[in-house]
Amino acid sequence: MSLPRHNPCELEIDLFCNGARLDPSCTLEEDARRVARTRAGLGSGLEIVIPGRLKDIWMNVPVEEDFAASSPYVIGRDAGGYHAHDTRTGYVYPIRIPEEPAWYGRRTARGTEMSKVGVLQGTYLGIYIANSCLFWYSDPPQNCRFCTTGSNVGVNEVAQKDVADVIEVARAAKEESGVTFVHLNSGHQAGRDLALAEPYVRALKEEVGVLVGVQLMPSKDLRQYDRLVEMGVDHFSFCYEFHSPEAFARYLPGKERWFGQKAFFEAMEHCANLLGKGAVSGEIIAGVEPVVDTMRAIDYITGIGAFPTVCIFRPVIGAEMERHPSPRYEDMRAVFEHVYEACRKNRIPIGAAPNIEVSLVVQPDDTRYLARPGMAAWTYESFLAAARVGAMPLFARKSRKGPRGAAAAAPQAAPLPQQAVDVSTGAGGNGAAHDSDPAQAAAAPLTAVATPSPEPIATVFARLRHAAAETSRPFRLEERGGVLDVAPPNRERCRMKVFRPREGKDRLCAFFYKESNLGWSRDRYSYGAVEFLPAQVTETDMRTWLDWLDGGFDPDRRPPRLKKAFLYSIPD
Repeated sequence: MSLPRHNPCELEIDLFCNGARLDPSCTLEEDARRVARTRAGLGSGLEIVIPGRLKDIWMNVPVEEDFAASSPYVIGRDAGGYHAHDTRTGYVYPIRIPEEPAWYGRRTARGTEMSKVGVLQGTYLGIYIANSCLFWYSDPPQNCRFCTTGSNVGVNEVAQKDVADVIEVARAAKEESGVTFVHLNSGHQAGRDLALAEPYVRALKEEVGVLVGVQLMPSKDLRQYDRLVEMGVDHFSFCYEFHSPEAFARYLPGKERWFGQKAFFEAMEHCANLLGKGAVSGEIIAGVEPVVDTMRAIDYITGIGAFPTVCIFRPVIGAEMERHPSPRYEDMRAVFEHVYEACRKNRIPIGAAPNIEVSLVVQPDDTRYLARPGMAAWTYESFLAAARVGAMPLFARKSRKGPRGAAAAAPQAAPLPQQAVDVSTGAGGNGAAHDSDPAQAAAAPLTAVATPSPEPIATVFARLRHAAAETSRPFRLEERGGVLDVAPPNRERCRMKVFRPREGKDRLCAFFYKESNLGWSRDRYSYGAVEFLPAQVTETDMRTWLDWLDGGFDPDRRPPRLKKAFLYSIPD
């Protein structure tokens, strides 16, 4: 008996669970958007569009991760265009490949490459507004175990986002790509989270005219949300990831220690009451905790008038859960059928906002393809159609440029103080930066003048060449522009890059990463870095780095003093 053909949402779910292989017939270097691993790392795949009767579905297909190499799906191209071929059933599904926008390769007036400020993830613009989440700088790190934010900021995007750059990129995205929604997010910023967003929100509303969403750590001072709404914030999202308290504590050590689930629930409920139905989302991950807990999360989120943003777990490269299995399609289909039913029962107006297609998740609006035929579904479809029409004047008003309410009279927010933050306590320091303290250095100017080490970087490079020669393995070493690139003989993707991260500073950096397996992609998959003083690094240290590089970054053989996040931008 043959398996039934997938509808567009079922195909989306199956591709998220299995990923896809790329056929040589593809000409993605010419046709596709670049693979852009930024923010949490979920955008490290191929952007596609699945056409459908109810709506077209945008998604980001895993193609880089190891599990995708054994996928039954093959993406290819013929005279009719691109398609996804399911080798199990023989079904061929037509897809579209959205092209890369011209503004990706342009630079802002300050000289920043635009794609390193923000990227399209579907049809919206995503921008990580801060330096890496401070959970990554704890010892040991308290970062969420599935996340790679700390490994991406400064690697595939610039470490700090200037407000003027953000406005320039958002304006280009609106005018050239039709963007209507800009999503600002950040990891833990030691209590400064919502204040950090204010200048970006104000400038986007006054100078660009777009819908603005904010995704930050929850604040116990709920009045801060009221202030952001006065400035014009249209949407809040809260990533509490797992409904099971045990899973929350196990996989989110920083969030468990500093916030707890209750803080997320209180902030989400406050904002749902403040903004009304469908303007707030609870973000969770499906495929790690038991399905029954994920369904409880969906019931809770829709029950307070928010909509569930459910991400199918993705074992992204370099994350601590990189080797955790991808979930089963059958389980995920049941989860998303439940998403539809919960939204229908609670009359959540899914899909009402204009031109907001999120490629990283199965949107609630996508699950309309999973509805069981009958009067209940027909009635809900009628409600959604009316909601879309009725919301048009509201969204048009929210998308006009100009000051918002009380914020119009508010003074321009001053830049955040360059204070040090002790991650272990959340306390602010006195602003003095020390190379030995990454949390303090996160706020320090990267070009501070200091006396360079008497041992030149060239000497370190020579010592590293000698250490590589001593291994009797044919490492490839290439020096250019003050950077030494090292590649092992038997690991095509693994690389090490040695350079000086701060002008005038003694300290050097050995950065470990995997290259993309797509020849046309510039994406890098970070595994961390070791910072060191030239005079103090030993031959043993260098041999340890080379062994780890040659061994494919075995997590059980990490070198001492490896940092997972960086306070500077890694050179190309």
